[in-house]
Amino acid sequence: MNKFITGLLKNNGKYLAKPNRETGIGRYDLTLYTQRIRKGRAMILGFKAAGNINGLEKGCEEALDNDIIKERYIDILKYGLCFYKKEFLVVQG
Repeated sequence: MNKFITGLLKNNGKYLAKPNRETGIGRYDLTLYTQRIRKGRAMILGFKAAGNINGLEKGCEEALDNDIIKERYIDILKYGLCFYKKEFLVVQG
């Protein structure tokens, strides 16, 4: 899923997309960031798949539970996205 979404966002013109190449607990899945560091913005996206419709909220919380190192960006937004079949939920952290 990371490669698909990275591909969709790769040529958006405003943000650079950087997927996480390592997998594991406590890692984000995708980072979008501006080239301007001091006054730029970064967005951290975490993705999860739920086993049923009732697991969407918990999946978003798990997607937001990561260890992010601030790379000199002042404005960092975090989003957890959880999918179940054709349903999804997005939570801002």
